[in-house]
Amino acid sequence: MYSWRLVVFVALAVLAPFPASTQDFVPKSEVMIFENDASWLGIGEYSFRVFVDDQVGDGCWKYPDATKNALELELKRSGIGVAGTDAPYLHTAKAISVGYKTKSGLCVVSYRLEVTGSGSDFFVRDGHRITSFVTRQIWNSSGVMTGPDSDMSSRIKESYVNAIQSFLNTIESKKMSVIEEVLELSSRTDVPPVFAPLNPQAASVFWREYSSSNK
Repeated sequence: MYSWRLVVFVALAVLAPFPASTQDFVPKSEVMIFENDASWLGIGEYSFRVFVDDQVGDGCWKYPDATKNALELELKRSGIGVAGTDAPYLHTAKAISVGYKTKSGLCVVSYRLEVTGSGSDFFVRDGHRITSFVTRQIWNSSGVMTGPDSDMSSRIKESYVNAIQSFLNTIESKKMSVIEEVLELSSRTDVPPVFAPLNPQAASVFWREYSSSNK
């Protein structure tokens, strides 16, 4: 259930500096959603760059490059492009590990996979517009493991592979949640005017067809 009173208050405070005349184009349809992140729809359409942040000492993570290669392979297997060193990209998958060896000789290693997306934000005042490039986190998974250094590198890689597979398995359900909210709001008649969809019938037809064609 939407709390329209709260949402209207927040949106008016945020959108007040942005008059409609500053928009760059008039879309064929437009639906404002509140419970899902529309950026999930772009995953798979733009390339990823994979990064590894190795902060593990004492020989507890011997082969970070093998983990990077494994993550890139999982993305490629799912049909997602992987950008080269100098190629453009909009999404990143970053593997971050911190660890050390205890006095007893066991390794303690944390791992965290962060998926981020890039976009833009803007501010307008009196016809003057500033646009900024922004990066935000879309998804993450983390954990901690302990054990001997003899198999720690393979365990770290396995943990990251499991994490990226979990992310990949989440994509379709997230996309469907976005489409479902769009279709719901396109059919509702109780949406406050400030949030009323632009050409809701066209939105409903397009996004229903989009959903069917991308299954």
